[in-house]
Amino acid sequence: MSIDQPTGGPQPRILDLLADDPQAAVDENVGKRLDTILAAAAAPAPPSGLHARTVTALHRELGRRAARAYRVRIAKGLLTAAAASVAVLGYDAYVLRFVYAILHDALPSTLATYLVVSHMASLALLVAGTYAAVPLLAELTGPPRPTGGPIGASR
Repeated sequence: MSIDQPTGGPQPRILDLLADDPQAAVDENVGKRLDTILAAAAAPAPPSGLHARTVTALHRELGRRAARAYRVRIAKGLLTAAAASVAVLGYDAYVLRFVYAILHDALPSTLATYLVVSHMASLALLVAGTYAAVPLLAELTGPPRPTGGPIGASR
């Protein structure tokens, strides 16, 4: 297809569009010249590979946005969990102080301290294990990684 050939369906002529305007009737020669120029010049064809480049760029950008939204979701979940864990640990410290007082009266102080410290250590291990699992679970359930293929492709 050459650049001189018009594309698409029939286009309205400039003179037809300006027929009702009294000012356009005064300068009809300009309208005729403009109509001739526009009829001869057709819209150029898009560059080759434009569609593929556009789809690739769109796929990359959508992947970045999905990954960012996923990171924001994970951060919100971690902040919510951190706020809840502070409340749980505070309550646990309060309860442990109460339990230590009871155990201290019933058992030798060394044994009471051992039981309370053991409970605190096991709780710390559980909390550390839970927070260590978050990145692993995030990787397993995260958004699909871009493969460079079509938009619908996933890992």
